[in-house]
Amino acid sequence: MATLEQRITAESGKTLVAPDDRAVWDAKSTTENPKGVWNAATNTPDAVATLTTIGDTLDVTVGGTNSVTGVPVVWAALDKIKKTTAGLVQIPNAAKPGPLSVGVAQLDAKVSTLVWQELPPESGYLVGLLDAKKRILFGFKLDGSFAVTKFGLGSIGGAALVDASIPLAKLGTDATSLFWQVMPPESGYNLAMVDAKKRIYFGTKTDGSFVATKYAVNSIGGTALVDGTITLAKLGADAKGYIWQDLPVETGYMGGFLDAKKRILWAVRLDGTFYAPKFEFTLGNNVVGMANLTTDVQNALLAGGSTNVNERVVVEDDNLLRGKVVDISTNSGIGGANFMRFPRFRTPVLQGINTSGQTLEFRKSSGLLTKAEKSIGTFTPAATLQELVYKGTTGSSPVSTGLVAGDYYAIRALVGTPVVINSQSYVGGDITIWDGTQFVKKAAPAPTETALIGHWWVVDTAGTFDKISYAVGDIIYCVAIASQGGPYTRYFTKLKAGEYACAGEFNPATLSGPITSDYVYYIASTAGSYDGKSFVRGDILVRQAGAWHKVGSEVITSIAAGSFFSFNCAAFADEYEVRRADVSATRVQVTAQGRSAYSQKASAGSLVAYTDSMGANLLSLAALVTPRVFALNAFGGGTSEQILSMQKYHILNGDPYKGWIHLWYHGQNNTSDLAQYKKAVEEGINMTGARDRRFLFLGVLGQRNALYNGTRLVIDAQEGRFQKSSTNAIYNIETYLDSVVSGSWISTYQVLLSSAVGRTTIDPTFPGMTEAAVASTYGVLPFSYWFDWTAAPFTAAQLNFLGYSDATPTGGSNFDYYLTTTGNLVVNVSGTWTTYTYDRIHTLSTVRTLYATAVQNWLTIQKF
Repeated sequence: MATLEQRITAESGKTLVAPDDRAVWDAKSTTENPKGVWNAATNTPDAVATLTTIGDTLDVTVGGTNSVTGVPVVWAALDKIKKTTAGLVQIPNAAKPGPLSVGVAQLDAKVSTLVWQELPPESGYLVGLLDAKKRILFGFKLDGSFAVTKFGLGSIGGAALVDASIPLAKLGTDATSLFWQVMPPESGYNLAMVDAKKRIYFGTKTDGSFVATKYAVNSIGGTALVDGTITLAKLGADAKGYIWQDLPVETGYMGGFLDAKKRILWAVRLDGTFYAPKFEFTLGNNVVGMANLTTDVQNALLAGGSTNVNERVVVEDDNLLRGKVVDISTNSGIGGANFMRFPRFRTPVLQGINTSGQTLEFRKSSGLLTKAEKSIGTFTPAATLQELVYKGTTGSSPVSTGLVAGDYYAIRALVGTPVVINSQSYVGGDITIWDGTQFVKKAAPAPTETALIGHWWVVDTAGTFDKISYAVGDIIYCVAIASQGGPYTRYFTKLKAGEYACAGEFNPATLSGPITSDYVYYIASTAGSYDGKSFVRGDILVRQAGAWHKVGSEVITSIAAGSFFSFNCAAFADEYEVRRADVSATRVQVTAQGRSAYSQKASAGSLVAYTDSMGANLLSLAALVTPRVFALNAFGGGTSEQILSMQKYHILNGDPYKGWIHLWYHGQNNTSDLAQYKKAVEEGINMTGARDRRFLFLGVLGQRNALYNGTRLVIDAQEGRFQKSSTNAIYNIETYLDSVVSGSWISTYQVLLSSAVGRTTIDPTFPGMTEAAVASTYGVLPFSYWFDWTAAPFTAAQLNFLGYSDATPTGGSNFDYYLTTTGNLVVNVSGTWTTYTYDRIHTLSTVRTLYATAVQNWLTIQKF
């Protein structure tokens, strides 16, 4: 009869275990926390004191008997003692083998056959692989040779082959019949293929001729063909498809290759041009030389064939045989203390006269790419709905129709005239976000209205602004200012890794509480020590990777106002940087000269223009360049620097015009600051495409301001340009453009001046003279380009000039007129004297086709 234990096991499928066994199993299932090793004989270390937490375990290294578990227990090496909920428990034979503790001797026979084994010297082997009966399967002998005790049928019997150990004589005839064989001279052959009976199949004779002893029936039988024995008529249509054929003149081709159906595969026309109905061809490397190229292609190639964008300019240092002296300009920094690098312009020298009126300090560039020049304060992004989709700029409350939560606008506004939206005041640069029911405000860094490009703030609260996420300590800086004919929008972005922010000067001995954001740096104002580092004036303290570091200053060279300076450049002007010696924040112009000549490189693509308000003159260009795209970015009232900043802003926000041909038309609003204009030109060239000629600059037209000189009105801006006066801003700008971007600029003045030829309309500001005569005599552009005759109740021919006067006239006849001393017309219209003014800056839309045609002609000449 089965026992109770057996019946329980049979019915339940489970086995009864003793309490001690269960305690062991529970101990094994508990997570193990090793506490070291234990001597059971001496209870060292004390098990109770050591094992205090469930899972604590000691490995038994010395066996013995003790009662630490509460009852006497015999312990053996490799046991474990473990702390459990039941107290201290013995786990027999539980330790894992230690490193290097299991040798071959411990392996069973089956496992040992799977590993290499060292063998005794008397076996004749170093190591080998044995079977279960200790027989050697294969191994390495004492002499290092590899041996296999039994080879498979058909394998190479014996030791491994030694290189070149099988001579031709060892090969069977079945093998030699597959080889070329060197033949004895008496055979008349050098090499031949022979059969098993040594009969020659074919070979090369001693005279170099090839001979086959027997040709197939359908081959050319017998000896080599006699020259000229096979004519074209002898060939089949399939054979003719492989050779050139002369073609009848009426086909329009000299000859070509035809398929079996007489269709032209490819041919040469009568004019010598190549024709293929479907042409795919890839040139191999190094197969086209300069001599293979046409002259225009040779002229368009980059100098030296370099693909490095920084080498796309030919730098002349051969006594200016081909190069030109060009201006390279910058301004002192808005922070005063920060050095400003010159533009990245390839030149061997940087020299000139210090015309800034201030003592300047020059030095080799520190290499820090400074984007943020002057610290303003801190910025807390408003905790509003996150902005998601940019919808443009607005100067009033936007229409909410069609908007979804997260859509937002940037605000444009006049300085001092806030825009009110939903009872909140906004300034230019703030953003307004539609939250689904109303517009909410997110303010830009303050003071916003006076922010300059390069002003920066430390973010003190995590958040977003203009879709950019900011963490505490990040730097936000003003990157661009967009003018919209008066209202402005300021744009801000985050300082990226590798870009730096200048926090101004510091005294190493007294600096306290510096800004600790990464990529912020200070410039030492005097010698001293800080953070265990010694500084001299000009050294840089920079924050990088959460620690302060020192960048030693290059030698600072002081150049007094009116003094000459000259520095050697390894490659570019931006190897040097400059600031005012008095570190004043009042900016001054710094103009140096370099030597450079450009290499042209043709390109193609759509067009984009960056302009001030004068860009309206390019509106007719789109129709002329179709189907290419033309994008006009016009910022009325913008200076050269501000317009350039908008290109930078676009590059940072998707770079939508990368690779396009760029048209630049600016400077109208800063003709008195030529350094700013020149710097914008040089930086614009770099950003446009590394000086590979994907750009066109339009010269400044100037204003048609007039002033009476006692004899007549003088239009100084235009007449000075006509006379090529060295003090005339338009002439100086055009001279500069011709020296820097010769062939890639258009004189807007010359375009309009040339169009004056033959114009018979009277210019009332030069009484009695036609517009053509005024243009050829004084260089003054047609009055009709500024004055809208269609809006006047008279024509130029009807006017009767009485003189110059700023007084209000009386009497007179219909269409009598005076000129004011500033060029306005005061006309008697039916007895009433009326003053007629006109926009002296912007020309009428009638000149747009002149601009567009000039640009289109340039594109054609450049083969764009």
